[in-house]
Amino acid sequence: MSLPSEFKRFPSHWKVLPFLDAVKDSTSKSGKIPKSEYKGNGEIPIVDQGKALFAGYTNDVSLKSRVASPAIIFGDHTRAFKYIEGDFCLGADGVKVLEPKAGLDKRFLYHYLNQLNIESAGYSRHFKFLKETYVPVPPLKEQKRIAAILDKADGIRRKRQQAIQLADDFLRSVFLDMFGDPVTNPKGWDVKSAKKVISIQGGYAFKSADFSQEGTPIVKIGNANKVGFTTNKIDFIQPANPGKLKQYELFSGDLLMSLTGTVGKDDYGNITEVNSDYPMYYLNQRVAKISLLNKEINKNFLKFYFQDIGVKAEITKNNRGVRQANISNLDIYSLYIPTPDKAELERFDKIVKSALRAKKLKLETIKTGDDFFLSLSQKAFSGKL
Repeated sequence: MSLPSEFKRFPSHWKVLPFLDAVKDSTSKSGKIPKSEYKGNGEIPIVDQGKALFAGYTNDVSLKSRVASPAIIFGDHTRAFKYIEGDFCLGADGVKVLEPKAGLDKRFLYHYLNQLNIESAGYSRHFKFLKETYVPVPPLKEQKRIAAILDKADGIRRKRQQAIQLADDFLRSVFLDMFGDPVTNPKGWDVKSAKKVISIQGGYAFKSADFSQEGTPIVKIGNANKVGFTTNKIDFIQPANPGKLKQYELFSGDLLMSLTGTVGKDDYGNITEVNSDYPMYYLNQRVAKISLLNKEINKNFLKFYFQDIGVKAEITKNNRGVRQANISNLDIYSLYIPTPDKAELERFDKIVKSALRAKKLKLETIKTGDDFFLSLSQKAFSGKL
């Protein structure tokens, strides 16, 4: 068998099989639940192609997946892999359930698939690319040893990520303690119409056919979501006339809000901050840039104001659409924003900046951990562990 160059790194004593000889698509064994029927809680979790492990819940046991647990899930559009232990149901479209054929440990297969570099085709299906890959099949004992090492390294990486979440929770608590509920305004701060405090810039309707692997990165909803701003698997564009896109330029520190999601879910109306992975970005449709018009409040206050669950409920209460929810500029401009004393705003700003410096150091540690894990994975699947 003639292997592509990227699959020639495997040790000579490992068997190497075409993807479809090593893995089977068992998606048809299970029914699927439309997003409109997801519940906030229930007996069985729903797994879809989104970033979160579970997208919702259901009590309909007849839709429980018939694939033996644990299961490997592939997001056909998102290229994301999940390892699901216990009962689950499949949600919506674009999800593949993958099972190893004889001789493959599930955890080993999951780690292998998760490190594959699957080329982005925009919001298209990617299983066709996955089917063109190859899968190594070392002796089972060796598979289990490799999986155990990668599990331990991945566990350490996840604990560091949890520490970041705790820091964010702390700052939200500080915000509420200093300023009170921003909707009910129990401390009686002066309030002003959002129209007088902020401006909103919507994104450009870029065509997915124009996306490429280089150029200026494009910030889409998937890059500015509940989890936070990410440049993982980001798309790029090389516009013929950049001057016409000036108003859609984004830079590090800009605040963004996702405007489209699923009715009944918490996947839209999220506020994120552009990072410095790239010097400049372009803003895609259904994501809005939120800017301050004056200095009555500062960016850190505004960010935590929009992150408040009550404020988010106000923005999203006028859900339009049966399945897809959309936020309009009017929904945001209808808010009345508290304008606390300048001294309190400055004190909160100092607390946030101090916490963010600590968070930055932790993120650098996480980046180092991610790089280490990637390096470890590459060694593992080259037979060097």
